[in-house]
Amino acid sequence: MNDARHSEAALRIGNTISELTRVVDFVEAFGRRHALPVHAINNLNLCLDELLGNTISYGYDGPDPRVISLTLSLDAGYLIAEIEDDARPFDPRRAPPLPAARDAASRPIGGLGLRFVNALMEVIDYRFSDGYNRTTLKQSLQPPAAVRTRGPMVTIAEEQKGEITVVDINGRVDSHTAKSFEEKLTGLFRSGRNRVMVDLKHLVYISSAGCRALLVASRLAQKSDGRLALCNMTADVMRVFELGGLTDFFAIYPSREEGLAKLA
Repeated sequence: MNDARHSEAALRIGNTISELTRVVDFVEAFGRRHALPVHAINNLNLCLDELLGNTISYGYDGPDPRVISLTLSLDAGYLIAEIEDDARPFDPRRAPPLPAARDAASRPIGGLGLRFVNALMEVIDYRFSDGYNRTTLKQSLQPPAAVRTRGPMVTIAEEQKGEITVVDINGRVDSHTAKSFEEKLTGLFRSGRNRVMVDLKHLVYISSAGCRALLVASRLAQKSDGRLALCNMTADVMRVFELGGLTDFFAIYPSREEGLAKLA
């Protein structure tokens, strides 16, 4: 092994969604150990959440325990992730086209994850051999224009501003945390609070599961004659919404103050 690739770490996880929290901790510990830029860690964690979540949820025929291997390494300015599993053959490079839709009610909820993976990773390699999927992801370590800070897994705070409920999200909304995010938002509309604004200022990243949660909440808002708005969206999160073709389905305001004024 050459000097450029001397840093390597491996993790083996089971085929349950709860194991994805170990993946996040593993990737972030690797990033801290080698002082890697935060954008690279966040992008890789988002993509691993998409791919591993898809494998765990749809790749196996039964509930029997299986092992998925993940290896991280550094090579020539790239953070490299190698995934090996014995699930059904699946090539992640085949991202579906964006479906045509006029509003959140007609927008299909699935199909976003692979678009995120193919857009965020510089290199994706895949092969199936000897009964195993072997997927390699490469993320450049060159810093983008803006660098985000790491955050907690997720915390959800709620504040009432007159008739408007403000939900403040801090951390990551991914396959493991999206359900609680969705339950919080839909619970508000079902309880009669039909004007809700989600403040994304402290959102580190959102996966396709988190975007699906927002779409579900938006559909419920429309059915209850309510309104769901978003504010303080960072450039990183806006890019994910643009990749998923979601920007036209939500009212997005640059600040909390402007959002409150529009919803009042």
